[in-house]
Amino acid sequence: MDVASTTGLASYANASAGNQAATQVGVAMLNKALDTQAEMATEMIQGVTEVTEALPENVGRNINVTA
Repeated sequence: MDVASTTGLASYANASAGNQAATQVGVAMLNKALDTQAEMATEMIQGVTEVTEALPENVGRNINVTA
């Protein structure tokens, strides 16, 4: 039995477990950030009011891109 290969296998198993835990934490943080962004986007959309009735039809339809 080769002791060096057994030690390497144990080291790999420990590193793999540590990487898996770090990955799970990273995914959890990403999910939380996405939830927060979705909530903020919903609030922004709800905060926008339509003012199309107060503006004439020709206002806001064209953008002058020449200067």
